[in-house]
Order: sequence, then C-alpha cells, then structure tokens
Amino acid sequence: MLERQVTIDVAASAEHTFDVFSDLDRLADRVSAIQSLERLNDAPLGLGAQWRETRVMFGQEASADMTMSAFERPHRYASTSSGAGFEYRSSLSFEPEGERTRVIWTFLAAPTTQEAEAMVDAMSDMLDHSVEAMRTDLNELKQAAESEAG
Repeated sequence: MLERQVTIDVAASAEHTFDVFSDLDRLADRVSAIQSLERLNDAPLGLGAQWRETRVMFGQEASADMTMSAFERPHRYASTSSGAGFEYRSSLSFEPEGERTRVIWTFLAAPTTQEAEAMVDAMSDMLDHSVEAMRTDLNELKQAAESEAG
C-alpha cells in the first residue's frame, strides 16, 4: 500500500472548514484542477454519495467515479475509487485548534491485481509528484474557507 499525507492550517472553525471542503456541489468552483463534478446518485451529502470527478492530472484530463465511504461532520470524511488495478482512498481529517483547524489529507493507493503490484514503484513516483497537486487543492480550499468564514 502506498500512502501520502499533506497538512494545512485554516483560520476557520472545524465545522465551517469541514463544510467548505466537503461541499461537492461547489468543489469544482473552488479547486482549479477540477474540470467538472457530476453527482451520480440522489443521496444527500454524506455516506453513500457518489460522484464523477474530472480533473487535470499530469497535463491530461482524467475522470474517477468516487463514493463517500466515511462522513463524520466535523471530524473527517473519506472517499474511495478504483482504476488501473488500484483501489484509492482519500481521507480528510479536521482537528480544531482554538479558532483554527488543522486539515490532514491522507491518500492511499493499494494494488488489487498482479499487474498493478508490478507497477508499485512507478505509482510511488507518480504519487510523489501528486503531493504538490494535493497542496494546491488544499490551499485553494483554505482560501475559500477563510474568505467565507463568518
């Protein structure tokens, strides 16, 4: 299993930060790398919500169907997806620190096929480069949370 983690501090409450970061309906407006986000079911925001996220990665457009696998407002949420022989899990934790919130984004990739297992080293290198994109996403969401804080 491969794991990468990025942390950022946000000058807003955990409740507000969680709400901004988890708002699927406004995510594409807040994160420049996301080209579109389409809800795939009628489930309310929370456990079981499904969506297709299309974003630019490594200069190319890529889409992934995602499912909300955890939703514990205002503490954490997680989503899962799969593709190219890997299962992916993205988890964001929100830790209150006074009037601020520490956001910890953990991304896991686990091979599910022998072919994918053979590509773990290449996937590890790709994830190393993805950390900068994760930081950019977090910074853009931080700006939205702080500018919208009451």
